Amino acid sequence: MDQQNCDNALYCPFEQALNPSVELVQSRSLDWCSRKHIVSEERRSHLAKSKIAWLTARAFPQANIKGLQLASDWTHLFCLLDDRTDRLTCPVSLGAFLNDMLTVFRTGVLFGDMLTDPFAHALLDLRSRMLQLSSAAWLESFANELRQLFIGYSWETINDTMGIVPDLGTYLNMRARTIGLYPQFLLAAITDDIELPAEVLHDPIVRSLMTATSNCVAWANDLCTYEKEIAEGENHNLVAVMMKHESMSMADAANHVVAMHDAEIRRFLELESELPIFAGHDRDLTRFVGILRSWIRGHLDWAQETGRYRPGLEVSPQQASESGLWARAASW
Repeated sequence: MDQQNCDNALYCPFEQALNPSVELVQSRSLDWCSRKHIVSEERRSHLAKSKIAWLTARAFPQANIKGLQLASDWTHLFCLLDDRTDRLTCPVSLGAFLNDMLTVFRTGVLFGDMLTDPFAHALLDLRSRMLQLSSAAWLESFANELRQLFIGYSWETINDTMGIVPDLGTYLNMRARTIGLYPQFLLAAITDDIELPAEVLHDPIVRSLMTATSNCVAWANDLCTYEKEIAEGENHNLVAVMMKHESMSMADAANHVVAMHDAEIRRFLELESELPIFAGHDRDLTRFVGILRSWIRGHLDWAQETGRYRPGLEVSPQQASESGLWARAASW
């Protein structure tokens, strides 16, 4: 394949960081997945190569180990759940499964098919641990974000069933859900003891920073995977959407998405400079924005080092203020 679509590095002015507990957390998360029977022994080696704990440790570099372990276990479950939903091609069956999973999380009670579903048991374990480290109100906020994530999964499955390539506006809106970062943002309260009241988290600029972070990670993820996904007929990728609705070649569409990503980084920086002052919460807000930065940079670093993605080209050294990468898909 023509490699001109790999000639651009993604702009990312944020520093690299890695939580020093990553090796221990990775080992414990893999053991947790095995104990909960959400990964088979045959697939465990593939899961290990994806180095999901490295993503979490890069996103939460200052996290306490108990919080980081919880975040890593959740991220492992999220990735495995994402794979499972891809295999549930009937919208009705998927909707029923996701609705039951959400009910388990909201109520803390197993019922029906959930009594024997390993994913439900794993989610219930996470719920119990989250509640120990947070509050009922926080748990409800997390459940609300799960609902948005599950709506996104159902939307994708309906599109696949009907052969729909979503328009750009709809895709961008829904991709912000399916990338799964909004639940991760809430985990900052547990990983880093960040306490921000609703009026801060719902402030328009703070919310826009979260949206920009989600966009940057989602669009970079799409750039990592577009060749593989388009070859498999997957329509839920920003490059595929641009090709379909803007009549672009694959290379031109990929370069356009790179430009979108870099513009969103600059938008993040502008928003950050406009943050209002919140008396008594400025320190925690600064730390929270630091986690948003770490998510953007950490995902790029993880994409380069993981077993799920590998670099398509050597990346020339860049100044720290403009370091970035280009990654291409590897087989899962």
